[in-house]
Amino acid sequence: MAAPIGLRPSLTATSYIHVVPVESVSTDFVSLIAKAVQHADVVQAAAARWQAEKFGVAAAAAAQLPRGAVYGEAGLANGTSTSPYSYGVRVSVPLYDGYSAGYATDAQRATSQAAHDGALDELSATLVDLVAAAAAIRRASQTLDARRAQFANVQDLLATIVRERKAGMASKVDTDQVEAQLAQVEIDIATAQSAGLQAEESFARIAGSAPTHVGAIGSIAAQLPSSLNAGLTLALRENPKLAQRVGLALAAQFATRSIAASFGPTMSLDLSAGARGDLNGSLASATDIRAAIRLEVPIAFGTEAAVRKSAHSAQAAEFETSAARSGVTAGLSSAYGRLANSRRSLSLAYDALERARTVRSGMNVERDLGQRSIFELLGAQSAFAEAQIRVYSLTYDIVVAEHLLAAQLGRIDDIYGVSLD
Repeated sequence: MAAPIGLRPSLTATSYIHVVPVESVSTDFVSLIAKAVQHADVVQAAAARWQAEKFGVAAAAAAQLPRGAVYGEAGLANGTSTSPYSYGVRVSVPLYDGYSAGYATDAQRATSQAAHDGALDELSATLVDLVAAAAAIRRASQTLDARRAQFANVQDLLATIVRERKAGMASKVDTDQVEAQLAQVEIDIATAQSAGLQAEESFARIAGSAPTHVGAIGSIAAQLPSSLNAGLTLALRENPKLAQRVGLALAAQFATRSIAASFGPTMSLDLSAGARGDLNGSLASATDIRAAIRLEVPIAFGTEAAVRKSAHSAQAAEFETSAARSGVTAGLSSAYGRLANSRRSLSLAYDALERARTVRSGMNVERDLGQRSIFELLGAQSAFAEAQIRVYSLTYDIVVAEHLLAAQLGRIDDIYGVSLD
């Protein structure tokens, strides 16, 4: 059972999100996301709506219970000196309503479950958004480090070229080339800084504040089905958006039955017990005890239209469920394909990074021997930085793709150990 942590102090709101410890590749990252999602008001709102629908079940069921009232009255009789009074209790016990109230309760129960699944879908989507924002913060930080390292290398090269130019071994064109590259790297640094600020804003928009540091994220692949078929089986059973649509369709069916039954006859047992008399004592008091079976047959107009309207609404809900099921199937197939492509691309990117590293090292040696130009060395340094950044970008793509897949499978909340209450 999930243990409550991090409840926000508030006079008007209660946290509905609870966290339990969970094993993952990076426990620090799991902790970061699990704590941040507790501050997501959109999830809190969805969970509160679910709580409201839960109480709606009891309210709907109350229509099947006996209803009673205590009454009392006293006054003056016109044209007489008497002051009549009466008091007592009345109870009406429903006996038969064609199960209209029962269907209405079933409909509310299905609506409550759909609200839970909708809140879970909101939680899953918010977790994905937080992960994407945090991964973007890390990508921007890594990119900034790579650009700063590139800037330092170009600065060293510029100092070397300045010395060589004083010695008559380099031209002004060589100096200009390096300075132009230095200016470009400065622009790239500013771009990376802006990307980091934008990612922090995205995270803070959800959680209220952004982390000062995002460490290694790792992979959640071990916690996901490895094959598309296994994933489809799981998603069709656990996807919260699909489950929500199923619940709403079921609620619409029960609502249609309730409306149809409400136009039929009803029967109740009416019981009452009381007394009446005169406050002045001029009339003797008397008790009044009654029991009656009440049968009501409504005379309603527009019955067929009301039932047909509800029936068509139920049919629409069925179509929406079918569309959601098709969306899950298509989306999952695409997600597995994108993830596989990103992993292949990352493998190639690592190979390219090692080649770029080797080329840069060789260029430095050959430049010292006078066998390479400034332009070639600048190109090798730039290619190495770009190779690093490509690895960071593809790593980000894989992190996001894995978490999108986990959300579609209905498993991302389990991975991060969060639940609704």
